[in-house]
Amino acid sequence: MFDHSQLDPLWFLMNSHDWYVLRTTMDHVRAWTWCLANFITFVSYFMIPLELRHWRRAIPASRAVEVVSRLFIAFIFLCGLSHLAMIVIMPTAPTWVIVSVYIPMAYVSLWTVVVLRNHRRSIVDVLQAMNGLFPDGR
Repeated sequence: MFDHSQLDPLWFLMNSHDWYVLRTTMDHVRAWTWCLANFITFVSYFMIPLELRHWRRAIPASRAVEVVSRLFIAFIFLCGLSHLAMIVIMPTAPTWVIVSVYIPMAYVSLWTVVVLRNHRRSIVDVLQAMNGLFPDGR
């Protein structure tokens, strides 16, 4: 086992990859939690663009709005693909990163999809009403 006593007290914040080795049950739990959080985020980031397509179809938009919405959809989808790739490239992370970043990220990503889907009609209604305020397409 690696002796951390000789390292700087903030060794876990640096690029030490001792956390990457899976030796104990908790190491495996950490790795599975990392993978699950990234997978949930990937699925959510795949579903969000599908919801945004409903918005785009419901509202006549100018060419500029159309381009920006397509770029935004592509951006979200590609961010999701990066989370899928992370599972393959680096299947774990330090515990503090998983707890403080990846679990909240997965939670927020999943709930974003749920809220968007459950309130789709209301969101489209509001956007259509707002579109009526700008008849010249601005």
